[in-house]
Amino acid sequence: MDMLQNPRACNLKVRRSNEFSRDTVYQRLKPLGLDFFPVSLPKHEQDHAFSRLFISSIYGGSVKGSRPAIGASFFDKTGLKDFLYLNLEHHLHAPQVPGAPGLYLSLTMSGKGPGIDISGVWIVFTRLASDEWGYMGLYELKLSQPLRKEEWLVQSEKVRHGWAKRILDNSWGISCRARIACRKAFGREPTNEEAGAGASGEYGSITHEDVVNALINGEETLNVWTMKCVGYDVGLQRNLIENVKTWVRPPPRFAGGKAATSVRGNRKGKKPQPMNGQ
Repeated sequence: MDMLQNPRACNLKVRRSNEFSRDTVYQRLKPLGLDFFPVSLPKHEQDHAFSRLFISSIYGGSVKGSRPAIGASFFDKTGLKDFLYLNLEHHLHAPQVPGAPGLYLSLTMSGKGPGIDISGVWIVFTRLASDEWGYMGLYELKLSQPLRKEEWLVQSEKVRHGWAKRILDNSWGISCRARIACRKAFGREPTNEEAGAGASGEYGSITHEDVVNALINGEETLNVWTMKCVGYDVGLQRNLIENVKTWVRPPPRFAGGKAATSVRGNRKGKKPQPMNGQ
């Protein structure tokens, strides 16, 4: 499993307390195979990483968010729009090395099903250091089975409590917190309307232990997508390497400008067209 680690990422303030055990990760990746996609690019070129602002200047999209909409003018020029940016501080098991497999985890949004299904082929960049994003390749994401109770139970207490703290402290955990509060108040699964009211705190607060127990009992869980590299756009990476040589960081933009027309991709069953790659 060491081959999946990138030494450059060691300096990030990655929340190691939230990483699943190596055996759990291995068992999830095993059906994919641990072989890397063969990248026909010298390693020193693969290793180039870029600021999010620079990548946006070449391929479009906001510098925030993991799945930015791409402006129509950029899409017309490059034909690329399905970008997925993964920050290792939040996506601990994202690919760290070009061509390597990985996992994408997210909480359920409604308590039933995956919520937003991101299955499909994406152009993946991973944050390896402060404002240094490395191109990993073209990845097919497939929805797998949610994390099972048995998998939660074999995690260390530190991991279980680490995830509970994240759910309590972050805005993306609000739906989960609301459902837990409703169960605590009603002693049953809440309706969607009740869960919505619970998000406003109507049914009281919850504790750290409430979240830990909900995860252990299987009342709440994480959705899992496998990430398999299915291609590597050599032209995309070399285009970034060439353009960064003359790029000058622009001054900060002022708020109030007119938003550009943007497009979202339709990823299912479609692979982004490489500029000059595999």
